[in-house]
Amino acid sequence: MERKIEKKFIDIYAVILKAVSNTTRLNILYSLYEKPKTWTELIFELEVNPKSLRDHLVFLRKARLVKKGKNKGFELTTAGKTFIELSLKDVISTIKKAAELAEEKQKLRNKNAS
Repeated sequence: MERKIEKKFIDIYAVILKAVSNTTRLNILYSLYEKPKTWTELIFELEVNPKSLRDHLVFLRKARLVKKGKNKGFELTTAGKTFIELSLKDVISTIKKAAELAEEKQKLRNKNAS
């Protein structure tokens, strides 16, 4: 019995990983983390065509990361919010810090080369 529970969670985790392995879907999640958005807001903010947005939202809804919200809009589920808070925010923060360090190193090299 316990093995079936583990497999179920592994299957859910695999669906989530597949859902977030796409840049557009990550952008949708991050956008919805800021606040719930309507269909039109997402199209204009993310600059995606309607069919593409529909396909990505279907994928994210199947992964239970996004749900239909109020006023015909979309919002993150608890799982979607948790994903952003536990992983994406940390990844983005780390990337920004690495970029800042690289920029500082380049400035020092340029200064030493002068």
